[in-house]
Amino acid sequence: MKSKKLLKLFGAIVLAIALTMAFVPGCAKEAPAPAPAPAPAPTPAPTVSTEVHTFSFTYPATWGDMMALAKIFSPGGPYQRLLYERSNGRIELDIIGDAFPMADVLEAVGTGKIDMGEAGTPYLSATYPLWDWEAIPGILSEDRFTAIYEQLAIYRNPTVRDIYDKTFREAGAVFLLADIQGDNGAIWSTKKVTTVNDLKGLKLRATAKMVSQSLQLAGASPVTIGAGDFASAVASGVVDGVITGIPYGWDAAKMHTLTSSVTVGPFEPGYTASIIMNAEKFDALPADLQQILREVSDETAWMVASACVDEQQISAWALDEMSDFEYLRFESGEWDKLVKMLEPMRQVWLDDVEASGSPYGPAMLDAIEAAKAEYHAFKTHP
Repeated sequence: MKSKKLLKLFGAIVLAIALTMAFVPGCAKEAPAPAPAPAPAPTPAPTVSTEVHTFSFTYPATWGDMMALAKIFSPGGPYQRLLYERSNGRIELDIIGDAFPMADVLEAVGTGKIDMGEAGTPYLSATYPLWDWEAIPGILSEDRFTAIYEQLAIYRNPTVRDIYDKTFREAGAVFLLADIQGDNGAIWSTKKVTTVNDLKGLKLRATAKMVSQSLQLAGASPVTIGAGDFASAVASGVVDGVITGIPYGWDAAKMHTLTSSVTVGPFEPGYTASIIMNAEKFDALPADLQQILREVSDETAWMVASACVDEQQISAWALDEMSDFEYLRFESGEWDKLVKMLEPMRQVWLDDVEASGSPYGPAMLDAIEAAKAEYHAFKTHP
């Protein structure tokens, strides 16, 4: 009897201990942790096309030995190399020198006869006067180096860029960059020109309508002569001189052998060709290659402007060092006086643009002035 009571007591104690341990933290048996959810499969990286796009490209090879600017777009030059390298070999240029005259490149690119090229935009001023704004006298600074960087600032202006994009699209092309080539309005003459009065009655070969009208307004006598005939015309006295750029006149046309002086002039203060691409070919490219084309072209525009400054400087030095030739500027106040006389040419340009059917003339002039103002407002030290 006594043993039965002891057994009951022992069982009760064991049960009490078991119940107590069940409620003591750490003593209860923990439930197994749930199995971790499987990690999601990594998203595969987007596939980058390795397709190679080869485009035919024409540039004025005949200028290659005469002007350093042409070498930027020559076979093996910076433009071809940069496009190839930045695209990891996906953009190749098949460069063909002088496939078309520069005056015909826009039509050739727009219609797909060639994929890309350097279009001689100033040659097209009769059809597209909008792009010939650089023929407005005094639109750029008298200092040639400042003028070049003003040009670059203008072509980088968003409004100007938008206008160029729209108007080149109308011709079936995409505008990629401005191939700035400096001035085209220097006065190469057998007679010294440093004042407005020196221009009176001077017979000068002019290159286009805007220049001819500007010369007439200044009291000179413009003469239309083909590019192949002006040297003999100067030598024979048919004309007293020629209006053309300083680097081109010195390095290519050798005008210093035909005339006795050159004066920095305002008649066509800028001359710019355009690097363009067939619009359908551009639009068919993947977005990343379109961006590379834009970025490389923007970078090359800076390179072109810097090379143009170098050519201007080298030309000026070379001409100034010649003992039998004079590199001249207008006397103090005469440049401003001449530009003031030629102010009506702005309206002539606006009228020509409107007559061509383009609505962008006023917006272009406003954007040009805004771009110049922004360029000159830049301060390196606030």
